[in-house]
Amino acid sequence: MGVSPVAVVSRKGRFVSAETRIRFRLIENQVVVAIHLGGNGPFTSLVDVAVAPSVVDLALARELGLPIDETAPGEAAGQGAGRATFYPSELPDLQIGEHRVGSIEAVAADLTSLGAKLGRPLHAILGQSFFEGRIVQFDYGHQLLKLNPSLVAGGVSVAIEGAADLTPVVAVTVNGREVPVVLDTGSSLTLGIYLDAVDDLELATALDAATPRTVLGARGKVEAYEGEVDSLALGDLRLARVPTVFLPRPVSDPTRALGNLGNGFLQHTILTLDYRRKRLNIRAVA
Repeated sequence: MGVSPVAVVSRKGRFVSAETRIRFRLIENQVVVAIHLGGNGPFTSLVDVAVAPSVVDLALARELGLPIDETAPGEAAGQGAGRATFYPSELPDLQIGEHRVGSIEAVAADLTSLGAKLGRPLHAILGQSFFEGRIVQFDYGHQLLKLNPSLVAGGVSVAIEGAADLTPVVAVTVNGREVPVVLDTGSSLTLGIYLDAVDDLELATALDAATPRTVLGARGKVEAYEGEVDSLALGDLRLARVPTVFLPRPVSDPTRALGNLGNGFLQHTILTLDYRRKRLNIRAVA
């Protein structure tokens, strides 16, 4: 997974910024990049816009001698009925490919179970402390993560909103009904619908036809149900007979969302997140 800078020039011919292209892989429908920390690595990291701030694996943090404030433990939010403790820490001298990011805020937590789901050790999750103040684009078709990308014409452009931590929430159409969902690059699902929203969205019949399934969240295993909805649309991207997982609302969910939209859907798009202007653009690609 390499990186390459590309000059971006305005229409008047003046240099504007350097577009940096970082290769990623979709592994188990998760966005995975290679990173270095303080000159050590490479390490395996997910890229997840719905995680705040970022995460470093607790065992790795101890191995590298990173600062860990074990006097101030916290309880992770997210899916799962268990408990997940974290400690304030950092990702020091973060580097993706040859792109130097610098040190960013993080918490240290045990990522063993998420690594098992990925089929390899997971060392970190780049979350909102990485995205903050940046323009980041997920070009799924070319498996490129672009920093300071050139503009994408067309598609849907909306404000990044949903929670104080800037978890992006967008409105999609499910079976003809408008549904606010978390846009989640850390989810391997296509569409998730929270169980407490099923009746209001008139999806009880779809839930009744679903089969039990266990999914893994930040707090452990989640008992859910796998089925489908007739249709899902966002802008000009429309899918029929959409795989859907009905699952509990995440613990301490700060958003108004009724579900989440994962990489099963996003892999058909180019997603641009402009955290400087707090706007996102999502465009369907062939």
